[in-house]
Amino acid sequence: MISIGNNITMMGDLLQRIELRTVCDAVRNPNSEMQARIRQLRLLRDIDEKKYSAAKRTLPYIVCGMFASGIRRSDDFSYTEYFIIDIDHISDKSMEIEQVRAKIVSDDRVAACFISPGGDGLKVFFKFQERCYDKGLYSRFYKIFVHQFAQEKGITQVVDMKTCDVTRACFVSHDPNVYFNSVSSTIRLEDFVDIIDVDAQNTLLQEVEKCISNLPEKKEMKQSPEKSEMDKIRATLNPELAKKKENRPPAFVPEILNDIIGGLKEHIEMKGILVKEIRDIQYGKKLSMALGIKESEINLFYGKKGFSVVKTPRTGTDSELNDLMADIVNEYINSMYVFDLPNIQRPQISASALPS
Repeated sequence: MISIGNNITMMGDLLQRIELRTVCDAVRNPNSEMQARIRQLRLLRDIDEKKYSAAKRTLPYIVCGMFASGIRRSDDFSYTEYFIIDIDHISDKSMEIEQVRAKIVSDDRVAACFISPGGDGLKVFFKFQERCYDKGLYSRFYKIFVHQFAQEKGITQVVDMKTCDVTRACFVSHDPNVYFNSVSSTIRLEDFVDIIDVDAQNTLLQEVEKCISNLPEKKEMKQSPEKSEMDKIRATLNPELAKKKENRPPAFVPEILNDIIGGLKEHIEMKGILVKEIRDIQYGKKLSMALGIKESEINLFYGKKGFSVVKTPRTGTDSELNDLMADIVNEYINSMYVFDLPNIQRPQISASALPS
């Protein structure tokens, strides 16, 4: 098992356990919204590296480690069964990504391999023969293994050897040709790390770290011609259009929706579903939610006929999760008639009617 999270930028983001095979299946055939997001990221990477890096962090992410609190924190590390090697900036070194992939997947120790969200790297997974419970031991092993693996495959210039802690994460991607090997050869820690002879290990680590420190730093992407052209076009836009957009009045939201939205959010999150965003819309609230790598969007309105729960048909949302979320929202609204919720009027409920 490995772990998956929804929002790496959110403190306390709870991880869920997931099989590596399930992740590979999702990478091979993600929903249409995820495919669109990955396409946009790959275009953005060629235009603006910094914006790409920020946008990438909105994707669901994978961590090999298991954590006692369910949160990706080094102090809460319990154990890991897998580890990831990150290969990136392949084209910068005049290499072909499919040739590099072919070298890697020919190794029977590789459990999985897929193209990174940016399209110019690979995420490579390996499985330990036995769980590793010691984060210090893991770090020592990782540096030695990755150095040897990179030398064997002739890819030292494109392998990240510096990030070696148990909280290492990678982001989900889209790769129709994802590689998965359910019977990969497992890795024995003892074959790389002599747990007893610490002095010998420290000497080896010093040699590895010296090699790592001599590697060239990853170069920063320069502003592309396309970016320059877009800036020129943007400068020709009518500034009055932007002013009109800024002066647009805010959406009218009935007060009852503001009263109940906090309790509704708690009700949803108690069921293990992440509420990513709540946005004001005319006569209502738009709720964006996620369960693992599936996403849902629901509009909750209030008008003359009472409450209306509307599933939005936005591309990329999961229809089954949309149905479930509509049921959960309706469940909470109906509970207002069963439980004594303070300061809430008791209006009628309409399951489908839009506000008039």
